Amino acid sequence: MLPGWGAAVVTVHLIAAVIWVGALIHVVRIAFARRRAGQATLAIIVAYARIALWLAVVVVTAGTLSALVVIPLGEVPSVIPGTTYGRWLIAKLVLVALALALAVYARWHMARRRSQPLAAVRIEAVVLACVLVTSAALTALAPPAPKDLPLPFPPPAVGPVVAVGDRAGWIGIGATASQGQLVIRLSTPDTTGGLDPAAAEDYSLVGNLAASDATEHQLRFRRCGAACFVAAVDWAPGHSTITLEADAERFAGGSAAVVIPWLPAQRPELLQAAVKATGAERQLVVYEQVTSDTRSGLGDLTGLPMAGDEYVGVGPYGSGRAPIVVLLDRADGERTIALGYPGEATYVRP
Repeated sequence: MLPGWGAAVVTVHLIAAVIWVGALIHVVRIAFARRRAGQATLAIIVAYARIALWLAVVVVTAGTLSALVVIPLGEVPSVIPGTTYGRWLIAKLVLVALALALAVYARWHMARRRSQPLAAVRIEAVVLACVLVTSAALTALAPPAPKDLPLPFPPPAVGPVVAVGDRAGWIGIGATASQGQLVIRLSTPDTTGGLDPAAAEDYSLVGNLAASDATEHQLRFRRCGAACFVAAVDWAPGHSTITLEADAERFAGGSAAVVIPWLPAQRPELLQAAVKATGAERQLVVYEQVTSDTRSGLGDLTGLPMAGDEYVGVGPYGSGRAPIVVLLDRADGERTIALGYPGEATYVRP
């Protein structure tokens, strides 16, 4: 929907265009009628020429402003040549420029020669008819949506998928990478008493990508629902590091970095083998550091002795299954995997 001033500009554009076309059609009809009757037509063409040029200026100015409402100036280089809407808009601009040139020529012709430029008037009428056709086509076509337009919900993953997580201050971060995109879901402690905590919090997020080929660029996020952000990414082969800065209205955020391997290798059998081997251990010691706010550090390192089956039983991976199991690294005979449970906002990685 256009803002108030945008609707006003479009209204001015349409009114001026209707007057221009209507006046030209009327002039052509009367001029030919007078010519067949052997009467002079110069006076009516002169009267039309006085207003045609100014109407053309209003049409072009208002049309340019209304186009900038639909297509932001920064997106013009990509939208104009790269979309069907943009190509029809180019055709309309060329036709309007031609009609404007004909109007200027008619005025110049009468000022210099005091004769009737009926050929130019006829061509101008044909050109303006073509302008109406292109305008109708533009009305039927959907204008290009701004690249940062919020989405109502997260886009589905396409192709190979990697899911990793981290924490920035009080904010939990879940990153799901798939073909051509990166989806970030944020979370904070639930203080809503049963209501949706994601919808109750206002988040902000900025990020940068450092690819394996040493190229870096800023990620352009747009919202995709409550606590969700998505950015288009052309993943390079190898490991890419995503650096994120997250913040929330009621909880302090911070920075975090996650590593995305591409192309990811889904290896569910490695999780099954790890769970089986760990569960068979009669005794092991689990060392953990726990924190809800990474700004205060990771807490004290604590060793917890327990049986292997007890350890796998308290984690989400006890069944030996996970929606996403990705091989992160392979070194010195050891393989490192990352587990993703995006629906539960749970991520397990070294």
